Amino acid sequence: MASTNMLDQQPTAEIRMTSPPRATIFHQQQFVGGMFIVPAVLFMLIFVAYPVFDAIRLSFYSLSIFDNSEQFVGLGNYLEILTSPKLPTIAWNTFVWTVTSLAG
Repeated sequence: MASTNMLDQQPTAEIRMTSPPRATIFHQQQFVGGMFIVPAVLFMLIFVAYPVFDAIRLSFYSLSIFDNSEQFVGLGNYLEILTSPKLPTIAWNTFVWTVTSLAG
């Protein structure tokens, strides 16, 4: 029998270095991108969306600061504002304030 050298033998199985499929990398990048967005979305929900929706909700109530009570009045607050004789003055003052704030 002839002795064979280990270096002369051909490997029976080839080991190939393969990169992950392109779709997997894309999904990983999407996940990481989403994780960067989560803090900003939470900030916007807590400090912007909640106060806006709570202000809209509270506009349908008559609130008392002294006894901390809420009474539902529906559109009564809006009706009171629209029928107030002070509305033209308030609207004019708001207009002037807005224009001078934007101009200056």
